[in-house]
Amino acid sequence: MNENIRGKIEVLKQELLHLADISNVCVSQYQPGHQIESNYTSFILTGHPETTYSKVMTNIGYDYFKTYQTSIIAGRDFYRDRDLPEPQWNMIPGNTGGNEPMERLERNTVINEAAVREFGFTSAEDAVGKVLSIIGNNINYTIIGVVADNHLFSINAPPRAEVYLINLNPAVVNVMTVRYKGTSEKILTRVKSVWKNVTGDEEISTVFVDQLVAGEFEQEQTEEKILVSFSMLAILIACMGLFGSASFTVERRAKEIGLRKEMGAKVKNIVSLLLWQFSKPVLIANLIAWPVAVFVMQHWLEKFHYQLNPLFLIPICLVSGLMALIIAWSTVAGNTARAARRNPIQSLRYE
Repeated sequence: MNENIRGKIEVLKQELLHLADISNVCVSQYQPGHQIESNYTSFILTGHPETTYSKVMTNIGYDYFKTYQTSIIAGRDFYRDRDLPEPQWNMIPGNTGGNEPMERLERNTVINEAAVREFGFTSAEDAVGKVLSIIGNNINYTIIGVVADNHLFSINAPPRAEVYLINLNPAVVNVMTVRYKGTSEKILTRVKSVWKNVTGDEEISTVFVDQLVAGEFEQEQTEEKILVSFSMLAILIACMGLFGSASFTVERRAKEIGLRKEMGAKVKNIVSLLLWQFSKPVLIANLIAWPVAVFVMQHWLEKFHYQLNPLFLIPICLVSGLMALIIAWSTVAGNTARAARRNPIQSLRYE
């Protein structure tokens, strides 16, 4: 943001909150999930200066967690009347230690679940009340809350450990997030109108969170479409093969079917006999396919941080096998039933 916009952030926020369909507005340094390697900061726990923790420091405004609907696991959220923002001298780029006050300041901070684990706290509740310090910074940060990890923009990597600080310095705030109800086009038109009224002719850059999420999942969605397409094609080819094989078998055993009917066999008995004959190769194929499918699935899941328990693949294989049997039975049953209902005289008249 340029200086003209930075000076009008609070005015812009209040104007947006006056719109009927907008429920929350917040500011932040970056959008969630944005990878900024230089944003890692060295922290120490009060009383344990011998250990340094390098964590992502995320500068946010009030109502950030409410806007992104991030759950509070323990403690509380930031409040305007209880939590002071960062002093501006502390975050203005280019400032040196010579501007720091001699006395230590007190501020509050919120961390996420990943930070709880990496700082070595036994639980989220255990983290609340502990004090952090930034190396070279004259501020003590008391942890007042723990929030859930952000999974919005990353499924292939574990959530980052993040330390959230309230920072309203216009030189730091770069992103404004709006939570709304209604159609995107309608809201975007209203937001642009408010933006123009407040900032004039300054250019606005907008993006929807669902578009960012869709971009993160784009590769997986493409893989899903390819796998589904090839699976449907394989099922179709298999059904055609079963139908052809069933037609050939029924035709070849037409006289046998006729004799069985003459001997008193019912249609359901004949259908059951042929269904079992076709079920055996399907069951054998499943027993061969299951280990291969589990191996391929495990290999594919390795690229994701969160994985299924391998035991969950067993019921999936069983359901898949049952579906294969149902498809085979549906394909074979109709053809077999027609042959079984045929007048046995037609099958035996040439004998």
